[in-house]
Amino acid sequence: MWNNSANRNQIHYNGANNISLTLEENASMTVTSKSTVYVLDSDDWNGGDGTETAIHLRDCLILEILFGTGLRVMELVNLRLGDMDDSTWTLRVIGKGNKERHCYLPDENLSDLYLSYLEHRKKLARRSCTVDDHLFLTRFGRPMSTQAVRLLIDKYSRMAGVKTHVTPHMFRHTFATMLMDEGVDLRHIQEYLGHSS
Repeated sequence: MWNNSANRNQIHYNGANNISLTLEENASMTVTSKSTVYVLDSDDWNGGDGTETAIHLRDCLILEILFGTGLRVMELVNLRLGDMDDSTWTLRVIGKGNKERHCYLPDENLSDLYLSYLEHRKKLARRSCTVDDHLFLTRFGRPMSTQAVRLLIDKYSRMAGVKTHVTPHMFRHTFATMLMDEGVDLRHIQEYLGHSS
């Protein structure tokens, strides 16, 4: 449909060891490249145990998907294992009003990250007595809530010393802004983001 990865200098990912997300100064809604909001890099990450590795990969994947697809936080936590088509790297998303749409993973690094997380997700799944097919699980093997995602973003924002309150919706707004800057038609952006016509 379109490629928004060419100008993705706002987020950097290197294997499972380095992710850096930044927030534009004096911008309340746009996540971009001036003051660091979120950093998980090889200097800070020592691997931890199996569960900690799974959590680290999960956190990276959550931020990458929010930034690279513009999903609503509710859509993100409702993703299931079967929602990813790994032949086309598209996500099946059920949005507001139970409407289905498909979102594309923006680059190869993200598909590699997804596969790494899937492998380690098994460690989280084993911690619950019930089988759950939600993509994103807590350290106890239960589905993540929207509040858990907000707290995750908040936690790493504080760790990076960012005073601005960063919300999941800011990622969505940023994604839409990037597409508009690339010259994508507003109607296509609305459809891609799951807005009602």
